[in-house]
Amino acid sequence: MMRDAGVLHLMRTASGFTHHNAVRKRLLGAAVQSVTFLDDHRVMRDFGVDHGPDWRLDGQRFHEHLGIAHWTPARSYPASVTKDLRLRILVELAPDPIDADPIDVELVGRPLALDVPEGTEAPFLTFEARFRLGEEALASIPIVLHATTLAPNEVFLCEHFVLKWTLRVAGIELDLGSTGPHDVYVTYGVPDDGLRPERGPPGTYPPPWLDQGSVPLEGGLTRLRLRESVSIVEQLLLRTYMALNGKPRPQYLDPETGLPMDRDDPHTIVRAVLAICENYTLRGDLLLAEYAHASYFNRDRTPVGSWPILHWRNEAAECQAIVRLVRAVALAIGLPGTIELVAVYARPDVDGGKTPIVDLLLPLDSDPAKYPLGHFRAGLSRGPRHPDPRRSHQRAALTDRVVAVGQEVGPYEVFNNYEACLRFRHGGRIFYYGGGIPDVAHRTPEDVLKQFQQLVWVHYDYKQDGRHLVVEIIRDLQKK
Repeated sequence: MMRDAGVLHLMRTASGFTHHNAVRKRLLGAAVQSVTFLDDHRVMRDFGVDHGPDWRLDGQRFHEHLGIAHWTPARSYPASVTKDLRLRILVELAPDPIDADPIDVELVGRPLALDVPEGTEAPFLTFEARFRLGEEALASIPIVLHATTLAPNEVFLCEHFVLKWTLRVAGIELDLGSTGPHDVYVTYGVPDDGLRPERGPPGTYPPPWLDQGSVPLEGGLTRLRLRESVSIVEQLLLRTYMALNGKPRPQYLDPETGLPMDRDDPHTIVRAVLAICENYTLRGDLLLAEYAHASYFNRDRTPVGSWPILHWRNEAAECQAIVRLVRAVALAIGLPGTIELVAVYARPDVDGGKTPIVDLLLPLDSDPAKYPLGHFRAGLSRGPRHPDPRRSHQRAALTDRVVAVGQEVGPYEVFNNYEACLRFRHGGRIFYYGGGIPDVAHRTPEDVLKQFQQLVWVHYDYKQDGRHLVVEIIRDLQKK
């Protein structure tokens, strides 16, 4: 039978444990010396939030230079944990006096100043443990506590809260003060920092034929990158979306059944994040030149990849940059499934442009032919030159509206080399999500190609002002 908390069983004397008539050495109190979230993924680097914000990959992982404890009286750092999990923490407890008589106690930490989604209960951050104190005379005792309930089945931020500690001894509650502030980022699964070797010949990364300086820069999770990934998913999918945004939360329909999709379905999350950019652009914004807007190939500038789109999404971006960002966010929150960046396009010399071609670009493909000139960005140039040497100045292009032969088109308009898509596999289903086609899930590459109107031959930079000339219509992509 379990003994009641607070029942004294033996007492300590100078000669050791003795009977109940000995002089008692009562427990007067205790102090919490450190708090460790045992379920932390331990992927975050100590950089970004306190530096600007600064999207660069820098710093060390928190635990590598601050130790495993997330809180001590001298400092604190955030933890990331998986949703729908009963959390555990490790507390270092210093009893007063250290040689108090053995006694059954109950330690409880309750959250205060907790900012969590409306309708979310706090018990998932209420921690309890019952144990026997005083078996050994130790200055510090490690205690593992468990949350009273599972964490909510949500992706969300839980920031700037404190834990109020009490120790129940012989029917009396002792106030042990509080710890914090604590920050917990609740993810879908275990985050992937995107830094593991991509595909390529065994034992090599990057592949020897690929210019390392051209590889996109989304890999690596700083505090800022992980926090903002969790935050954007929280904003898009919470039940309180309407209260926060003043309009109903978007309802996504299943492309196969036409029925509303579960908001926790990974496919729903991908569509929601993709839709944060309502349009794409090829025209760079000089105010964002340090990030190489709109391509976000910025290794030779401020090397941050496409992450700044989260703060500058109203400025749009190239479709490939949008897809790179969505892939990075999905990896950061630990979204299950296989997530790839592919280019979908057509070539005049392949079935007259009727059949779509799909090239994998991220993770890195092992085929050097996918990356012309051994460069990732050059690998995105899919419009082939005309085979006739007399027309070698002409290239094939996909149009996003109907054009006519002889028509002049301004720079950054109409013509596309490809559609950058997120090819996402989960739950036995594959959908293609176009970076320039927000809020649409395509079942096949053919569906993606039909988002364009025509395949044409174009004379680029036909005039000095940058205008292009439509030379020939190769195929009407809307016809079967």
